[in-house]
Amino acid sequence: MIRKKCCLVAGLSLIISLMTAGCSNMVKNPMQYIMDEDETRQGDDVTKESESSDDKEQKETSEEQTTKEVCILGTDKRTDYSSKAMVSIAQEINEKLEDNTVQGVILLQDKNYIEDISYFLSLTVKDDKPLIIIPRDYEGDEPVEYVNQAKAYITDNEADVVLPEDVILNHNTSVYYDISDAKDLPDVTIIYDYAGSTGDDYIRAINKCDGAVIVSFSDTAEVSYAYGEYLSDKNIIPTVIACGISDIGSIEEKEYNSDVSYTNISPSKARLLLMLSLNSKESQEQRNKAFQQN
Repeated sequence: MIRKKCCLVAGLSLIISLMTAGCSNMVKNPMQYIMDEDETRQGDDVTKESESSDDKEQKETSEEQTTKEVCILGTDKRTDYSSKAMVSIAQEINEKLEDNTVQGVILLQDKNYIEDISYFLSLTVKDDKPLIIIPRDYEGDEPVEYVNQAKAYITDNEADVVLPEDVILNHNTSVYYDISDAKDLPDVTIIYDYAGSTGDDYIRAINKCDGAVIVSFSDTAEVSYAYGEYLSDKNIIPTVIACGISDIGSIEEKEYNSDVSYTNISPSKARLLLMLSLNSKESQEQRNKAFQQN
């Protein structure tokens, strides 16, 4: 019993001593005591907030990485390659690429039209994110290996991934056309010049179309006499003369109407470019520059 009392007395003495020390600090400098207590509490709060903020950032980063996706378009056979359908394809791709959850887009398209399609998209789809165009033979098997390589190229941030030669990575040309509000493009036709042509097909184009591409019979952008007569008239539609000359600047321009441009790109590409130029209501000077650069 005496031993228990001794232990109890010793314990009480220790508690009183500690309390006295704390009270002594508060009594000596009560304001400093309060400030010290506040700093301790604030330090604990800042540490908790910092830890909470770090956890939140890590969680957001993790969620962002896991929600990123690669969109694959064109898995079904597309038989419509009209200007309206091509506008729709470009708009769909742009919508996907503007989505923050999308890392890139893979487009499968008919191999027979891949060159013109890729050219059109290089003029209408920005290359801020990867757009990989894969030629597909719709009569054969799906190009699974190509798709997997394209996925790896996009998700691995282009590290150590080499795309096959016939796969096209979209890059903007020197001209970009915004077709976000377009439903279709102006109607442009291609006319092939030949020996003995009467030029009647150009007259029909003037009455029916918004523009025309005349394919010269020579590499020097010469056209038949009949076409030359019509091109000198003021009442013509915007016209592009396509030829195979390597240096467009060396062409000796005829005294045609001012609404005539020259180009050495393929007639089908010239048609697409003229359609986009007319849709954007470019001036003749802007149009000439676009055809010389593309």
